[in-house]
Amino acid sequence: QGHEDTVEDVQFCPSSAQQFCSVGDDSCLILWDARVGLAPVIKVEKAHDADLHCVDWNPRDENLILTGNSISLFDRRKLTASGVGSAVHKFQGHDAPVLCVQWSPHSRSIFGSAADDGLLNIWDYEKV
Repeated sequence: QGHEDTVEDVQFCPSSAQQFCSVGDDSCLILWDARVGLAPVIKVEKAHDADLHCVDWNPRDENLILTGNSISLFDRRKLTASGVGSAVHKFQGHDAPVLCVQWSPHSRSIFGSAADDGLLNIWDYEKV
């Protein structure tokens, strides 16, 4: 039902103590809702081509979710319960796996990423 390999990261929806998402070494992005039981609400198979290390839910727009190995931006309105959906944008700027993505608490479009290449990048998705 859930992940089939190691879970790497979990983040709660900023507006709900019951909704959260997770990513893991099975390359899946899974959205959960504790009010509906133990089964995933949405499971995006192969959200990336490799292990997923990190996820962050936008604190100013609860529809936007970032994931990292490479950086992908998902809009949960465009995902279906059957797991159909793809990233609305993929960001290029690291030469190694991304280990951390985090939205700015002050802007709905700015986020940071850190990777094994030693780089810390700051992004504005409205300008790409």
